[in-house]
Amino acid sequence: MMSSAQEDLVPKKKSTSVVWDYFGYRKYDVSQSQVICKTCQSVVGAKQSNTTNLFQHLRQRHKEVYDLCMAKKSVDTEKSTPQTRSEPGDQKSILQAFASGTPYEKSSKRHKQITDTVTYHLCKDMMPANVVSKAGFQKMIQTLDKRYQLPSRSYFSRVAIPEMYSKCKASVELELKDVKYYATTSDMLSSRTSEPYLSLTVHFINDEFELKSRCLQTTYFPDDDTEENLSQGLKDALVSWGLENAVKDDSRISRATGLCKKLVGHFSHSWKKKVALNEAQEELQLPKHALITECPTRWGSRQQMIERILEQQKALSQIRSAENYDGEDTQELLDMALFLVSRFKTNYTAADKLPNIKAKVMSDIKEISQKDAVNSESTTGRQNVDTDLPSLAKKTKKSLGSFFKTVTAMPVSLQLEEAIASELNSYLLNPTIDSEEDPLLWWKQHRINFPRLSRLAQKYLCIPATSSPSERVFSTGGNVVTCQHSCLKPEMVDMLVFLAKNL
Repeated sequence: MMSSAQEDLVPKKKSTSVVWDYFGYRKYDVSQSQVICKTCQSVVGAKQSNTTNLFQHLRQRHKEVYDLCMAKKSVDTEKSTPQTRSEPGDQKSILQAFASGTPYEKSSKRHKQITDTVTYHLCKDMMPANVVSKAGFQKMIQTLDKRYQLPSRSYFSRVAIPEMYSKCKASVELELKDVKYYATTSDMLSSRTSEPYLSLTVHFINDEFELKSRCLQTTYFPDDDTEENLSQGLKDALVSWGLENAVKDDSRISRATGLCKKLVGHFSHSWKKKVALNEAQEELQLPKHALITECPTRWGSRQQMIERILEQQKALSQIRSAENYDGEDTQELLDMALFLVSRFKTNYTAADKLPNIKAKVMSDIKEISQKDAVNSESTTGRQNVDTDLPSLAKKTKKSLGSFFKTVTAMPVSLQLEEAIASELNSYLLNPTIDSEEDPLLWWKQHRINFPRLSRLAQKYLCIPATSSPSERVFSTGGNVVTCQHSCLKPEMVDMLVFLAKNL
């Protein structure tokens, strides 16, 4: 989207250089003396309409725009009959223009609108760029609007598609900026030329309680698909989209150590699991070591516990993979999701599990509320730091009676726990909805009544049950990398799949 300031700019009269697509003049600047950059709104010196400074400004300040400008310039150079631009004030009337068949100026609004629509068709419908050079397509465009001259195939592949990708990417980045909780799915694909690709799709529930999925990227992945390489590839992808902070939040270290303790306890109290561990150790030729339990009174026992789990990681993974959805962590996740779906709540939960689920809900909401409080305090502190400093030097006068006052207010933590418990009980007393109703729509309508639980619903209900969304990405990828598209570069494959899924 262009800002209002950018829309007020008018093009240069009788401009011929493509660089003027990125510069203009204020409406009140009748003499057109001050050149304004459309990207940063700064004044650029260009005496006697010299374009050297304009190109230099784009190259130094706006590298992506400069690349697009140079691509346009090269496309224009390739054309055998370049068109000159006429002054807007000298244009003919509408009837005369249609009668004479005068083509649209490239900088005109109508020309850009049709070009954007053709680009959208190529990207959304996964069509090869050479469609625009086919006689049937050109005949259709001429029938719809004779004044429109279709740009070349190279213009769409070098300029129009990258421009649309940049706009769409900026829109997705803006959407992800407000996302607090998300889940990801990924998958691997081999193209027709046997090139491996790794996809990453993010899933989240926005403030309107709409479940959204965004395909972030489909990148060329030539490395071996080992756990380490895949993990690093996905981490790099998340970081490139500004999601690294979300990955590192939620006390990851304490959560990881808690999972280690739970895993050790799970194997320590089950004879069957011990036998399975011994069999896996023999099969994988690992040292026959037992898992180590952390002892709070022994220094270094936590490190020893983690070290032993890492040593036996392959054996433990083999045992756990056979359990599928029987794992404690997965079952806990399913229980939480069922509890937060207002059509189920506790109907399908065993009575002995209910206290644990309630405790987990209380713990999660308390953690979210405390994080919000910390973020709010840090923001307020930064805003008031200048006004608070002078007050430090002033001495506050106190009355004698103030020294004998006793604090009767309830601790903040206790107030929070009571508020959470009250909200939780109110949710459980609320009647369940019909099985055909949309649980996200219910949360959208009742988030005012359950402000804390609704945040928890956004966290758990965005998690997909399978990796089907990422698998569908490669159905799209297969339609993009067709026989006619088999020589596409990986960067262009990523761009086209992204646009097909997110436009």
